[in-house]
Amino acid sequence: MINKAEVYSIFVHFHAYLVTQFSASLKVFQSDGGSEYLSHKFQHYLLARGIIHHKFCPYTPEQNGLAERKHRHILETVITLLQTAHLPPKFWFHACATSVYLINRMPCKTLHFKSPYFLLFEYAIDITHLRVFGCACFPLLKPYNTDKLQPKTSTCVFLGYAGQYKGYICFSLTTNRLFVTKHVLFDETVFPFTSVHPVSISSSQSLPSSSPPPSISFTNTVLSPIPSLSISSPSPPTFEATEPLNALPPGSLPASPFATQFATQSPLLVDPDFQPENLRVVLPLPPVNLHLMTTRSKNGISKRKAFSASTSVDLSTIEPSSFKVASQSPEWQSAMREEIEALHAQGTWDLVPLPAHKNLVGCKCNSSIITSVIGALTQEFDTKDLAQLTYFLGLQISYQFAGLFASQTKYIKELLDKVDLQDSKLCPTPCLPYHRLLKDDSKPYSYPEQYRSIVGALQYLTFDRAT
Repeated sequence: MINKAEVYSIFVHFHAYLVTQFSASLKVFQSDGGSEYLSHKFQHYLLARGIIHHKFCPYTPEQNGLAERKHRHILETVITLLQTAHLPPKFWFHACATSVYLINRMPCKTLHFKSPYFLLFEYAIDITHLRVFGCACFPLLKPYNTDKLQPKTSTCVFLGYAGQYKGYICFSLTTNRLFVTKHVLFDETVFPFTSVHPVSISSSQSLPSSSPPPSISFTNTVLSPIPSLSISSPSPPTFEATEPLNALPPGSLPASPFATQFATQSPLLVDPDFQPENLRVVLPLPPVNLHLMTTRSKNGISKRKAFSASTSVDLSTIEPSSFKVASQSPEWQSAMREEIEALHAQGTWDLVPLPAHKNLVGCKCNSSIITSVIGALTQEFDTKDLAQLTYFLGLQISYQFAGLFASQTKYIKELLDKVDLQDSKLCPTPCLPYHRLLKDDSKPYSYPEQYRSIVGALQYLTFDRAT
């Protein structure tokens, strides 16, 4: 299952399998009340077949203890199989399928030392075919070879049992392919991934024991003796001043109360061969980020910041994006003045005060009018030809032999630039289906005006789209 939208189809197949194979009827279905179980299609399926849907309280997993314990049992078995075989997490599916396969065939105390498989099918099953998960195996690869000189087998990794075949699943380390075959030889004492993916040590053991202890700095300046002998152990680079300590003027090293207390209470042990004139001033090193978390700054990833261009733009040839930009152009000021005068001359609207407790709905004036309409309007109204239509209300108009072609590419790119999502990945479904938004799910959005603007733009984009 890739996402929760597939729950309905999986449940329908499971119900059909239950009825066909075991002649059983499903009477009660219990879930956590997730959105994937509350869709209209899922609820209609349950009602049509008389299945009662029980839901336990939110954030109360103890009411579904049987399923939670079984999930934990499967997960712990998966972790055990992966760690024993030293397999990477990408093989979690095969480990999970093998865990369920083994658990169904293992006797347990709750079932009076009988296996779930025996109680379901009422006959004992042969378990002599079971092998150690993740061990080395050598399948017969002769049918898959393309050359007669290729070897008949190679070292592979055993990843479980094929559900619809009477065979084993083998993973080739050389070709990264999966083979399903019955003719396999096993070496259950060898795990090939041990040398490929060694077990990672904990963070407390990640530092070598031979690393030098960190130096204690009482002030912003650290004193360090000049090494007289070469040291083989690696050490961090330091920046040393050229003047010795005795050449510094008095009071150049700022004192620290902590340093004074440390010197009086815990005197440092001094080497008998120590010579003060060999001390030099070592500048402090910049702080180094040593934590194990992978961050964007460590990988050199930084979010691009939008900066306004300092160069001037010719607004007489480019359509401005807002009234503030258009008001700075003399050409657009003249065009707006002529438009207002035309509206006054024709008596198109009356200027009235804004009613109390009402929001003002703005409108965007566009100077592009279809040429065929201009001819008809000129006879009745005072209009003028503004040349061929190229862009109108978010639609790019291009003239072709078969007719007009309308595109919304420019409108979509401007919308992505507005919210700084130019580098977003494509997705056929940008949201989860049947997802329910609750009022108290998270904190309120800090910029509601931008949210309303984006939602309105997306609605206009959907309504204006040709079907």
